[in-house]
Amino acid sequence: MKFIKIYPVIFLILLLSGCFGKEPNDISYAIAIGFDKAADEENYNITLQFAKPTQISGGDSEKGGSASPQIVEDVTVEAPTLYSAVNLADSIVSKHFFLSHVNLIVFSKEVAEEGIGDIMETLSRSYDIRPNVYMAVALEGAHKYLSEIKPVLEVNPSKYYQLTYEANGAGGLPKSIIEEFYFMENLPDVDSVIPIAGVMKTSDDETEEPESGDSERQDGGEEQETEKNLLQPRAPVNNEGFEFKIKEYIAGEVALNETNKSESMGMAVFKKDKMVGVFSGIESELYNIMSGEHRDLFISFEGMSNQPVTVLLRDAKSPRINVDIKNKRVDMRLYLESDLYSIPTEDRVEEYVDKFEMKAAEDIEKACKKLIKTAFSEYDADILGFTRKAKRKFLTYHDFIDSNIAEDIKNYDVDISVDFSVRRTGLIISGEGNM
Repeated sequence: MKFIKIYPVIFLILLLSGCFGKEPNDISYAIAIGFDKAADEENYNITLQFAKPTQISGGDSEKGGSASPQIVEDVTVEAPTLYSAVNLADSIVSKHFFLSHVNLIVFSKEVAEEGIGDIMETLSRSYDIRPNVYMAVALEGAHKYLSEIKPVLEVNPSKYYQLTYEANGAGGLPKSIIEEFYFMENLPDVDSVIPIAGVMKTSDDETEEPESGDSERQDGGEEQETEKNLLQPRAPVNNEGFEFKIKEYIAGEVALNETNKSESMGMAVFKKDKMVGVFSGIESELYNIMSGEHRDLFISFEGMSNQPVTVLLRDAKSPRINVDIKNKRVDMRLYLESDLYSIPTEDRVEEYVDKFEMKAAEDIEKACKKLIKTAFSEYDADILGFTRKAKRKFLTYHDFIDSNIAEDIKNYDVDISVDFSVRRTGLIISGEGNM
């Protein structure tokens, strides 16, 4: 009897110890996927970016990993769906693409404007792709963006995407993952935003070929001028109080001269599954503040003498939003505190702080109202979820739908009040008295 009881246990141990899956050497690990429109309007050009483990780890070499441009490779195929593209790519790479390590999904502007609902259905149902994969819109094409990914400091490309789209201190990006976007595109009470990815524009992208008569002008000073101005940013300078004198960059306009020409800055606004507009990096910072996703960030304000003042801005506590349906108004209260890092040399800190706190609060209020007005009037999008706040005022979901509040709330008066305080002014050196 003892042997009869032990036999099933031994059988299970032997069963579990067998190798029934694919060997690691037979797998190609995709880390990013890009969707562009194909010449055939029914299909996509789908780019699978995959890592080269031997290049990252160094393989048999004692020198460690290779330089960053060599650690990733792209393969692009035309296909109607993601998994049909995977099947085609398998025949090209000779290994099976494994999607569980994907960290980023990129959509071209054309794909995003036509709608990404069908793609999101596949991504959300896939048991390969994790629900916390990041999303981005590449204004100049997903393949172009992915092909320019050459991490300068990161050997692991997957880590590069994590640091770019979540963990770094950049405030000019919202956070967007597959799971949240899928839920929000199917809800009637909030609209979505996705980070914008771009490629640095160089002189080759923006200048035309010279005519034959101008060939003599290609040397000397003009060559130095071209080298000096690798990028001609079209971003306007912000002369409002919040982020004073900072250019309103969108991805592709930021860097001046970098090996890694890929950039991330700003956000694309979505109405359900369709992209309807774009906001700059400064506006993305304001969105993060109002949505409670703000990170500690250095912000430039207009000082009392029209000179930039730098503070380290942080949330004191979460924003409060109240929707008054009866009086048709939205009241938002923001709680912010800061550390003072610079003021104009002619101003005294003791006399400066109180006035600066009032002015900074007014500048934030003005900038936030402008962003909300643009989102409602130009993009018809409720990116801050005011409708979701109003839904709590209704007894049943049917009452909420019948009220048509999702349309009415766009005409509500929005009042924003900001509690802004300077907590730390740093070392104050007085010119009076003895040393």
